[in-house]
Amino acid sequence: MEKEQKPLMTKIFEIQQSMQPVKRNGKGYKYTYATLPQIWEKVAPEMKKLGIGWTATSKGSLQGDETMGLQVMEEMKVTIFNVDNPEDSLSNTYLFPATTAQVVGSYETYYRRYALIKILGIVVEDESDDDGAKTKTTPKPQLTQEFE
Repeated sequence: MEKEQKPLMTKIFEIQQSMQPVKRNGKGYKYTYATLPQIWEKVAPEMKKLGIGWTATSKGSLQGDETMGLQVMEEMKVTIFNVDNPEDSLSNTYLFPATTAQVVGSYETYYRRYALIKILGIVVEDESDDDGAKTKTTPKPQLTQEFE
């Protein structure tokens, strides 16, 4: 018997319904965030089960001109794809300055993390606001929910 092939959007909806919100455990200057390993730990089993893959590719280029100055820019494309039909995919492209290897690494980690959150619709729970008060999480989307 042949396995049912679901469209990517159906698979993404199933991930959204099965996941608990991801807590922010990374710490920055006056803010917290969900780290890439923390997000990956939550989504990897569901992505594997549903047949969803992802890639992050990048390329550098010189932008500008001799009068205004040239700058090395890095373009990174994060793609989520349906393993059963790789053309069934969603992607985000990000452009950032490539001044040093550390800057490139930082941007790449940041954009991979937020692309997974954005494309898969992952809910990230706020631990607390700046005053330490607990905040509410965004509810999971419902298929029958109407938007105004």
